[in-house]
Amino acid sequence: MFPSRVLFARLAVSVLSIWLFVPVERAHATPDEDLASCVVQAKPGLAAQTVCIGLVAKACLADPSNTAMDEKIECVQREFVVWDLMMKREYAALLANLKDPATARLKEAQKRWVAFQKKNCRLPYALFSSAKAALAGPWCSVDAFAVRALNLRAWRQDLGLPPPPG
Repeated sequence: MFPSRVLFARLAVSVLSIWLFVPVERAHATPDEDLASCVVQAKPGLAAQTVCIGLVAKACLADPSNTAMDEKIECVQREFVVWDLMMKREYAALLANLKDPATARLKEAQKRWVAFQKKNCRLPYALFSSAKAALAGPWCSVDAFAVRALNLRAWRQDLGLPPPPG
């Protein structure tokens, strides 16, 4: 059984709301800042930058209070939100600086990538028990969005285009 898009969207919004608006004392950068810093400091290229995938979720999962399945899923969703934002920013930055036919090809490729990713990351729900799929599905999305964000970033950099604003 596949989770509904509405449930997933509500979970993502809830996680993001809690994560962004609950005050937490931190002695260091936030996990999303750590991840962004990792990407910037890593050597150029996808292989070197993939070491950054999982930083947010693993830091959250290392918290001994996050033992329940819903807490583990929330940790993975936090990571997803960071990569999703990075991917959208890199896509927008690349798109804003291209001319046709490259613009049209990028839009078509992104549309096909989104369709593939959705189908691919729903597969764990058909393959595994609900307990295993509950984490395998979200991790699939994290991996897919992270690699896509890093690819878009690398292409933008290879073209000598400016980084996304912010």
